[in-house]
Amino acid sequence: MSFQDEIKWIWQYQNYPIFSYDKEKLSTLMSELEYLRGVLDGYSKLFNEYDIRKIEIERLADEAINTSLIEGEVFQRESVRSSLRKRLDKEFDVRSDTYATAITDSLVEILLDCSLNKEPLTLERLHGWHNCLFEHQYSKLYKINVATFRENDDMEVISGAIGYEKVHYLAPPAKKIDEDIKKLLTYCNESDENIYIKSTIAHLWLRPFNIDDLKI
Repeated sequence: MSFQDEIKWIWQYQNYPIFSYDKEKLSTLMSELEYLRGVLDGYSKLFNEYDIRKIEIERLADEAINTSLIEGEVFQRESVRSSLRKRLDKEFDVRSDTYATAITDSLVEILLDCSLNKEPLTLERLHGWHNCLFEHQYSKLYKINVATFRENDDMEVISGAIGYEKVHYLAPPAKKIDEDIKKLLTYCNESDENIYIKSTIAHLWLRPFNIDDLKI
């Protein structure tokens, strides 16, 4: 059996979830990011509270829409914007809102908790995010376990017509989940790594990658 046959998914990588990288090669990029963040902080001081709130709502709307597209979900910007305004804009008249939906309200709850809640990441918070995504305990026709880890190994991300399915990702065995999540929480809460690198590694940890798509 070849290396490619033996190790196809990122969780099968021998050092998972420890990812190596060259700090020296990233130092210039990190410096540029810090510089640009400083420039944005400076610009923000030129705006009043109303303008800053509008910019923040549009930024979060972009993040919500783009994040959902990764999962194949398409949301109307006005729906996401209304859900954000309900939470962030004290002048927003909820009674006249005709755009926000229960789904976009839940998505915004997750996004705001991720962005504004500075408390340590916990298992309870992760399960809370999952509950927001699947409040009705169904994903299309299939009943799912909400706010708890799966107990079976049969979890795949697939696409294509019946008989022509393509497997994009095979999830790790259920027995690995508890250990992996404990390591993730420890890393997120205790690592003093650069925030940009840290968020990237956390992203690799959780996203369904084929190992061929990454240079590890």
